[in-house]
Amino acid sequence: MKTFLNIKLVLVLLFTLNLQYTILNPQSSSLYAQDPQLFENTWYLEKLVIDSVEHFPPSNDEVNYIALDFFEPNQLVTTVCDQMNSTVMFIGSDQFEMSPAGFTLGGCSLNENSIYQDLYFFVLNEPISDLPFNPYIYSIVNQTNNTTSLIFTNSEGNQAYYNNVILSVRDYVKLNFIMLPNPSTGSVELNSIGKKMINITLVDINGRTVYIENLTEAKQQQTLSLLNKKNGLYFLQIQFEDGRVITKKLILNK
Repeated sequence: MKTFLNIKLVLVLLFTLNLQYTILNPQSSSLYAQDPQLFENTWYLEKLVIDSVEHFPPSNDEVNYIALDFFEPNQLVTTVCDQMNSTVMFIGSDQFEMSPAGFTLGGCSLNENSIYQDLYFFVLNEPISDLPFNPYIYSIVNQTNNTTSLIFTNSEGNQAYYNNVILSVRDYVKLNFIMLPNPSTGSVELNSIGKKMINITLVDINGRTVYIENLTEAKQQQTLSLLNKKNGLYFLQIQFEDGRVITKKLILNK
């Protein structure tokens, strides 16, 4: 009888530990059911469809493109002028829910970009309550032109269409920017051909600004020392003398 009670106690303990793990790691059971292309690609916004009306991204020097990334195990990051990041929980193989998002604040200089950013974030968050339109259904489609599309639809039926390549090369013709090495062990070399840099900002995965440098004179080359920063994923935002801002992913691994 005593042995039987001990076995029951062990089973109850195992069940409790498993339940705690499931609660603390809700994404673990569904992560591996996702299409790996979701995490392998940076996704570039093609258009929004809101109430059956198509809205195409602006094309100007302030907004080169609108990118979205999923980072394992459960992080979503997207940037227009401001950056939005959220923790996601996957449901099955084609749905996810977002937690209330965090934003960097700064806004857009151009009115058309401000308007489009509001539209874009409206597809992701209800503007009054600032809560996500959960759940989101997503699909990944391999196109005949060797590109891949990502489409996701929120609970209101509004959609965002992405591609894994930038369909316009306009900004790449005008700006050649190199950041090496990446991943970095603490020192990063920035080189811009043609345009000069005036401001460098480093933002962590939670949207916090952890480093900012206003250059006393515009430069085409600059070395960053980030030895005092923690290992992890960051976003390096570079502002140029013509006003445009680009964002690059940077991994620190010291």
